[in-house]
Amino acid sequence: MYHHHSLKARLLKMQKCYFNTSYLLFCAFCSLLQVSYSSEMKVYVPVMDKICLIQKVGIREEILDSIELFLFNASFKSCIAYSYSDLNPHYYSIFAYNEKTSSCSKLRGMLEENIIVNCSEQMHDLQFYKVTHCLPAEGFMYSFEEEIEENVNKINAVKLKATAEICIVERHPFSENFLLKRTGMYFLQSLELCLAHCRVLSMRGKCHAVLFSGEEKVCLLLRQNQPLQSRDVMRKSESEFFTLNYCYYNMTESSESRYYNGSGKIINLRVESMRVQCTVYEIPLRRVHMKRRWLLWNSKTLLHCIKFCAQQFRVNLCNAVYFEAEEKTCLHLVLNAGQALYEYSESKKETAHFIEKCVEVEEQQEYQEGSAINRIQPDETSISSPSRPISSTTHNVREQELDFFHYVAAENVKERYVKLYEFFEICEVQLLNIGIIRNAFAIEIPRKIYSLNRCLHICRRHTSCIAVLFSQLHHQCKKIFEGRSSNSISVHAHEMVVALKECYKDRPDERKCNTEPLIYYFEETQEICAVEIYKQKNLTSWEVMAINKDVSNFQACLFKCIINSECNAINYFPTKECHLIKPADESHIFIVKDYSIFAEELYCESATLVDVIRQK
Repeated sequence: MYHHHSLKARLLKMQKCYFNTSYLLFCAFCSLLQVSYSSEMKVYVPVMDKICLIQKVGIREEILDSIELFLFNASFKSCIAYSYSDLNPHYYSIFAYNEKTSSCSKLRGMLEENIIVNCSEQMHDLQFYKVTHCLPAEGFMYSFEEEIEENVNKINAVKLKATAEICIVERHPFSENFLLKRTGMYFLQSLELCLAHCRVLSMRGKCHAVLFSGEEKVCLLLRQNQPLQSRDVMRKSESEFFTLNYCYYNMTESSESRYYNGSGKIINLRVESMRVQCTVYEIPLRRVHMKRRWLLWNSKTLLHCIKFCAQQFRVNLCNAVYFEAEEKTCLHLVLNAGQALYEYSESKKETAHFIEKCVEVEEQQEYQEGSAINRIQPDETSISSPSRPISSTTHNVREQELDFFHYVAAENVKERYVKLYEFFEICEVQLLNIGIIRNAFAIEIPRKIYSLNRCLHICRRHTSCIAVLFSQLHHQCKKIFEGRSSNSISVHAHEMVVALKECYKDRPDERKCNTEPLIYYFEETQEICAVEIYKQKNLTSWEVMAINKDVSNFQACLFKCIINSECNAINYFPTKECHLIKPADESHIFIVKDYSIFAEELYCESATLVDVIRQK
């Protein structure tokens, strides 16, 4: 009686998918026949750490005819996370998912009267879902009716290369993870790396267990305050829950004590605006070195690892690193400087690199020589040198005022530049290392703000706003205004003070037709980066600095630019050719070829994929 025609769809990125009416008519008919309500499914979504209630639905024919679906690759649970928002005025969201092609599309602004529930028949593997609500996973009291898993090897020994340890870990029923306190989330490729991150935080009592999703590559760090009850049986689950029972170091040491007689290596580095020379020794790794592990992160090279440590050297948060070449991890250590050069081990298998001292050799103010390492710092990631020298013909659009922060010592002030794309401006800002802001008052933005750049945009809209207080930890933005002499603002340890000084127009005529910036997440550097896609083909002040062949996609091309300190834009071609672009003077004319994409990097800031999703 009913038949389905073929689906007219091109499952290519950003192309239209249309649906014929026979499926919709059938779906509408089936909804009239069924009187029982469609049961909701409980799904744990790792990237949000929430339990979501979803149900299969259909969409009315006349509505589907008027919308377009843009499919992108995603897992089913990532699709839920992308679609759902706590700020959705309808308190629900709709998405389409094709399990065979792992493709997802969010349906924006879908009214409830256009949704047909109780419809299980779908066409050509495409299914519509309604996300009715998502609840925080912590404290969730209901178990999941999953199939029981037989013959589970609960206790295993796992080698953690990143921390040079072997750990005894125990797997527990998935439902018991909800009883533990959440302390952090990482996006990691393996359970071993997830456990290693937990071990680093365990020194501060912040991690005793992990919940790892192999499909989503999500590592959730958990703190255990009481023994687990183990009331549930082991059930099959995509996310697995482990506790770390015991760890021991995978290294051999002798009892002999002697002074390390190796010579130190002089390494020239740029730390913020200074050039420094650091004396670095390669020394045998010892158990005692691991007592103060401060930070673990992914690093492409040993030099990159040492550079990051050198930035923390002055504030005593790092004076040595353990770089694991196979997994490319960098472990920050804080050693006893007086004893670090005494060797207790005959084994040369594992070594650490100890920074004995760093000496400033000169200080230069340069426009285009910002180190790529600076971009992975949480305090300055969206702030750098200007993309091009400020021309004398550009217009200063912010009045030059008397220095409000005149009382701040020069050594506590750093000059930087930011791109405020909504205003087509480059702005000079000052990073202020102060504990109290005098003669001022603050107004907190009532919603969460996920980037310093966005916080500065909010300040720029008010001519009387002189600075911002931004907390990446709490996603909090405060506007600072001049106040009475009796007013003062205390600056917390997690907050940074950024004063907005002068702003200059940056090629507004070339950029006025550009769309909203696109946000990308890069797992390699744990950053989110904003890029502006240009529509105009004839551009000024750009030139090609490098050409890369066979670059798989636009995002891979963008990453090559981000890790290059000179690059500020890319030109990507369908032939997989990637041009890295650097700023030039106004006489340079750059022609964007047809069918290619020109994109300028606006800012990069340390963040997680969760932050990207929450900004949508």
